[in-house]
Amino acid sequence: TELAQLPTATGAVLARYFNTEPLAHVVPRYVHEYVHTQLRGYGASVLGQALHEGTCDFMTELVTGQAGPFAYLAYGRRHEAALKERFKTEMFIPIFLSRPAEQTPADLHHAADLGYYLGYAVCKAYYAQAVNKRQAVRDLLTLDYADDRAVAELLEKSQYYPDEPVRQLRAAFDNRPPDATRVRPFALAPQPLDPALTELTVDFPQPVSPYATVRPGPGGPETWPGVGALRFSNDNKSVTFAVGLRPAREYEFIVAEGGSRSLLDYPNKSYLLKFSTRSLSE
Repeated sequence: TELAQLPTATGAVLARYFNTEPLAHVVPRYVHEYVHTQLRGYGASVLGQALHEGTCDFMTELVTGQAGPFAYLAYGRRHEAALKERFKTEMFIPIFLSRPAEQTPADLHHAADLGYYLGYAVCKAYYAQAVNKRQAVRDLLTLDYADDRAVAELLEKSQYYPDEPVRQLRAAFDNRPPDATRVRPFALAPQPLDPALTELTVDFPQPVSPYATVRPGPGGPETWPGVGALRFSNDNKSVTFAVGLRPAREYEFIVAEGGSRSLLDYPNKSYLLKFSTRSLSE
């Protein structure tokens, strides 16, 4: 099939791949894939999956004695400082919320799989600081990549971020402010609402991709406001929720993390919407 006959994005993905001359680098590709068969678990977070792939690249380098011929490794070395800084803000994102379209841009010069490079860099740093190199290899091959605590401990030991403990990086991620700027008809600290209200609208500071999920808050079904159909504004800077309210009730629900995303594909932080309704006598 001619690439020109394929959808633009698909053709671009394959063109980038063929431009790497894959048949000229069969051995490192086979070693990389073989190492996958020896590893435990896929990453549950961006960090875990980056290490899962990075271990394969680092082991390939140890086995072949050469740096891998993959485009993301060359790109990563040239741009490591910027990628390393960005990785701090993304490594704790659950993998199922991470950039699903990383491979798909139609730009023939798009650099994909940069998480592989960062995982490789962390693994290499871990190996470099280890006194017992054989044990370091064993650690990488036996790590449970689905265990967020275990992968965080390995990152800590690697000293890849020598001046920033992992707990500090995690705290910065967890404490980032909510992405919503306003919830209409009330602010984020609302007063009792008219129970006749049928809609709530969440405003964002920048356009978000048109997806959203909601789930019950800590109070469970008793405090669920019967959230129904969702609709986004034409400029994608707000989402409106249909609600069914009753008088003199406490309500709450969560706009779930990753349910709405900026157009940069970064999942917005989850936040709890909590409010009450007036009694009929008010």
